[in-house]
Amino acid sequence: MATRTKRTRLLAALLCALLVALMLPALPTVGYAASDTVVYLSNSGDDANDGSTQALAVKTLDRALALADGGTIIVGSQQTINADKTLENATFRRAEGFTSTMFLVTGNAKLTLQNVTLDGANVANSSYLVQASRGTTLNIGANAVLENNQSSAVYAYGATVNMTDGTIRNNKVEGDGGGMYLFNSTAVLSGGVIEGNQAVINQQDRGGSGAGVLGYGSTKLTISGTNIRNNTGARDGGGVYMWTSDASGQDASFTMTGGAVSGNKTPDGYAGIYLSSYGSDIKASITGGTIAGNTDQDGQDAAIQLTDMNEKYIVLELGGTANITGEIRIMDNYDVGPYILVTSDLQVKAPIPVGTIYYNPDLSVIRYAEGVTPDLNDFVPAAASQGIAIDGQNLVWVKKINVTAYTMDRATGKWVSHSGLYMMPGLPLDQSLLPQAADYPGYERIGWQINENGKWVLFDMERVLTMDDDKMRLYEVWALKAPTDVEITADTTKAHPGQTITLKAGAAHELEGMVYNYAWYKDGVLLDGQNGATLAVTEPGSYTVKVSASNGKTTSAEAESAPVEVAFGHFIDDAWQSDDHNHWQACTECGEKLNLGAHISDGGKVTTEATETTEGVKTYACTVCGKVLKTEAIPVLASPNGANGVKTGDLSQPVLWTALLVLAAAGVGGTVLYRKKNHA
Repeated sequence: MATRTKRTRLLAALLCALLVALMLPALPTVGYAASDTVVYLSNSGDDANDGSTQALAVKTLDRALALADGGTIIVGSQQTINADKTLENATFRRAEGFTSTMFLVTGNAKLTLQNVTLDGANVANSSYLVQASRGTTLNIGANAVLENNQSSAVYAYGATVNMTDGTIRNNKVEGDGGGMYLFNSTAVLSGGVIEGNQAVINQQDRGGSGAGVLGYGSTKLTISGTNIRNNTGARDGGGVYMWTSDASGQDASFTMTGGAVSGNKTPDGYAGIYLSSYGSDIKASITGGTIAGNTDQDGQDAAIQLTDMNEKYIVLELGGTANITGEIRIMDNYDVGPYILVTSDLQVKAPIPVGTIYYNPDLSVIRYAEGVTPDLNDFVPAAASQGIAIDGQNLVWVKKINVTAYTMDRATGKWVSHSGLYMMPGLPLDQSLLPQAADYPGYERIGWQINENGKWVLFDMERVLTMDDDKMRLYEVWALKAPTDVEITADTTKAHPGQTITLKAGAAHELEGMVYNYAWYKDGVLLDGQNGATLAVTEPGSYTVKVSASNGKTTSAEAESAPVEVAFGHFIDDAWQSDDHNHWQACTECGEKLNLGAHISDGGKVTTEATETTEGVKTYACTVCGKVLKTEAIPVLASPNGANGVKTGDLSQPVLWTALLVLAAAGVGGTVLYRKKNHA
C-alpha cells in the first residue's frame, strides 16, 4: 500500500509539472545552441564522408546541417537554393580560397534566414553571401547575422527582400552596396540593423556609394523599422544610395515611414541618403523615422541629396513625423529641378536645413500640397547667402543682399572688414548678424553710416532693404559716452518771495579730464544763457539740467537729470490769530495776514449742563480758529416739589384726574355686565 501511494504521489507531481509547463508562455528565441562541431561542405564532396576535414567534405547542404547539429559549416563551394528553404541553428563560414557566392537562390524559391550566421571570413576578392535571382524571395529574420564579407552581403536581382530582424554588419565591397545591393528589386526593411559596412572605390575608379544599402534601376525600397547606421561610403550615400536610369525602363521608389538612417559617413561624398535620377524617376516619400548625424566630406550633417542628371527630376514628399536634423541638398541645375513637396503638416523638432548646388533664384524649392499652409518655420536655408520666401503655395529661393561691415580698431586706428553677411530683401537689416561692438572705455557705438551719393549718413535700421542695396558697406560710428550720475542738488526747495534758491548740477564720466557743458530747463523750456554748473532760482517751477561731456575734440550726447520742484511763498505760522469778526494766520517772515476770513459759527455746543438749581451754558465758537463768539444760558431744570413742572402726587391737575375716573368707571361697568351674562 505504501509503495502504491508513493507511485500515485509521483505521478501526480509529474502531471502538475506538465500542466505548469503547458501554461507558461513561449519564450522568445534568443539564438541557437551552437556546438563545437565543424563540418566541411563542398560540391566535390561525398555525403558518405563525415565532413570532418576538407578532404572528407560532404556534398549536400542537408547532410552538412545534420552532421553539424548547431555547429559550424565551412562552405567551400556555391550552394544553390531552388526550393523553399530555411537556414537556422548553424554558422556558415566561407572556406579559405572560396570566392564565389555562398548561397544562390534561383527559380521561385524562398530562402529564410533565422538563428543563423553567414560569415564571409574576410576572404579577399570574394562574391556575395546571398544572391537572390529574379522571382525569388529572401527573408532575413530573428538572430540572422550576415557579416565579414569582402563584397556585398546581399545581392538581389529582380528579387524580393524582407528584413524583419537580424544584423548585416562589417561587410566591405570594392564598388557599391556594402550591406545590400538591390537591382530592379523590391525590399521592405521593417526591423534589424545594417551597420559597420563599407563601400570603397575599385580599381576602375568606380563605386564607393551606398555603404549600407544600394538601390539601382527600378528598385522599390521601403524602410519602416530597420536602423541603417554607422556605415562608411567613399562617395555618396553613406547610408542609402538609389540611382535610376533610362536602362531600367521603370521608375523607382524610396519610402521611409520609420526606422533610422544615422551616423553614416561619406568622407569623399555627400549625404546619408542619396537619390539620383537619370532618365527615369524616383518617387520618394518620407513620413516618419529619423535621419540624423550623417556626415559628408565637409564634416557637415548631410541628411539627403536630390540629384537630377537629365530632365527627369525627383520630388521628395515630406509629411508627418519625419525627424530630419541634417541638410537636404537639392541639385537644381534646370529651370525645374528636384523639389520638396509637403503633403501634410510637418511635426518638426527644428527647421530642416535646405541647400542647393546651383541656386536659381525664384525657383520653387519647396511646394505645399493643396490644403497645407506654407510655413517658414518648417525649413531654413543651409547657406547664409541663400534665402527662402513664401510665394503662394511655394517657398522660393531668394538672393540675399551682401553686406560688409567695417569696425574700427582703436588701438591701430585701422578699419577691419567683416564679410559674408547676408540680409533678406524686403526686410529691415538683421542687426544680430552685425559684429558686436568692441569695449572701448568711455566710448560707445551709436550706429552705422553708409555713403550715399558721396555723402556719409547714418543708416536707418528700420529701412527695408532692396536689391538696390546690394553690396552695402557699413561703417560703425563711435561717440563719447554720455555722462552718468547727472543730478541736481538744492540748498532748499522752498523760499520766501524775494529770496534765492541755488541749484547745483553734478555729473561723472568713465574718462578723466572731461569738460562738462550744462543746459538748464524750467518747466521743459531752455533757459537762455544758463550754462554753468549752478543756477540761481527766484521763480517757482520744475527744473532740470542736461549735461554733455567733451574731451576737446568731440562732445558726447546729453544726459538729463531728474526734475527738482522749487516753490516760493510765505512761511505760514500754524497758530491762528483773530479779532471779533475775522481770523487769520501770519507769515513768519513778514507778518502778512494770510488765510484771512470771517468767523464761522459751529451752531453752539453745551459747555455746562443745567441743573434743578443752576442754569447751564451753551457756547458758540468759530469752526476754523476756535474763537468763542457768544454764550447762551440754559434754564434750570424743574424740581419734584416745586411749581416749575408736573410732579408725581400733584392733585391740582383736573384733566389728569378726570381721565383716571372715566377709566375706573368703565372698568367697573364692564365687570358687572360680564358677570350677569354668565349667570344668565
